[in-house]
Amino acid sequence: MDGQSEHLKFLMELKPTVQNLLHIPLFGLFAYLWLRAFTSHGFSKTKTFIFTIAITVGYGILDELHQTFVPGRYGSLTDMLLNIAGIITGAMDYYANIDGVKWFCEKIFPIVKDRYPKVQFYIVGSNPNPEIQKLGSNKCINVTGFVEDIRPYYNNADVCVIPLRIARGIQNKVLEAMSMGKAVVTTSTAVQSIKAISGVHLLLEDNFDKFAEAVSMLLENHTLRNYLGTNARQFVKSNYNWQGNMKKFDELMGQAEAGRL
Repeated sequence: MDGQSEHLKFLMELKPTVQNLLHIPLFGLFAYLWLRAFTSHGFSKTKTFIFTIAITVGYGILDELHQTFVPGRYGSLTDMLLNIAGIITGAMDYYANIDGVKWFCEKIFPIVKDRYPKVQFYIVGSNPNPEIQKLGSNKCINVTGFVEDIRPYYNNADVCVIPLRIARGIQNKVLEAMSMGKAVVTTSTAVQSIKAISGVHLLLEDNFDKFAEAVSMLLENHTLRNYLGTNARQFVKSNYNWQGNMKKFDELMGQAEAGRL
């Protein structure tokens, strides 16, 4: 039996509860891709949201209804609700990034720029929506779009900001910046699933003026930037390394195979 068949067999042998929970990330990704598609074609925020919800929720409902007519399958209200939960999760993640960047550019960056007129802010990420693209009209704000390698942008940055006001789960963008040994300023919301300590591994501020003060302090204090960056990288290496986490994953999969999940 080939590797693909082995993986399929393993998924089919998972307990129904575990299989059901897989609906959340799958439909989350489904919604996220539709949001990206509509946004890239210039749809307004309202139309993008309405069309995405209509398509993804409609598909989720029809998929469960369809299964009631398939021999050996059955529709499930629980699965339908999990589909919708995944859709909401995907939509939140997409809009959280837009909200965070706009909040920083409109409320925080002007304060920082008043103190440091030559400061430059880079928004690095693929397919920025029209709202984000418009921010690039400010000569001090650079919207890159997709980049082949994000590491040079991290290396050239004095401070990395992750101004998320809406977040759920582990934010990989926070861990990514920390792993590059950079001083990070973010919100308590963005690190609610990461046990980093403010003042030791990064700086946490939820108020826009205090956020601006934290960024300004790091721009002035090279020693503090190095201290936080060094601690941040060590924190990620100790708590989020591949070896340790894959071991935990293998243990969970072993429990699932043994029917203990």
